Amino acid sequence: MEISLKARDFVEQIDNFSQHKLTNRDAIELLIELTWATPYGQQRIDEIAFLSKFLSNTYGILKRSTSETEGYEKLTGEFQKNLEKVIEELKGLVDAAPPETKEKFSSMFLTMSAESFENLMNLLHDLSWLKNWYIDQKSSA
Repeated sequence: MEISLKARDFVEQIDNFSQHKLTNRDAIELLIELTWATPYGQQRIDEIAFLSKFLSNTYGILKRSTSETEGYEKLTGEFQKNLEKVIEELKGLVDAAPPETKEKFSSMFLTMSAESFENLMNLLHDLSWLKNWYIDQKSSA
């Protein structure tokens, strides 16, 4: 799928804001392009960014915790529930992509494998920068 200069420039702003910490720029550019090209795309990406921030922070906490940690079970349940939500939102957004692009994205981020899960968590971390950027833009306006 061809990515517009507008989407590339937008992701460049996010990357600069993150101090060049984005690891999946191509995937973010694709998602932004699809956001602007689909009905309800902005609502989807807003929800994805919100969930990404929550999931990235929660994943970090879970990695440092053990099953004996107080609240671990509840946090794990919340993590799983919101992970399913973000996957559905991503699928809904990527559904508008050409079949080859959709397949590539799905196999990289949405399959049931350890590598795909790690890729997804990295993508969500990148997307949490989008949420941070939105917050920063609102506070400077």
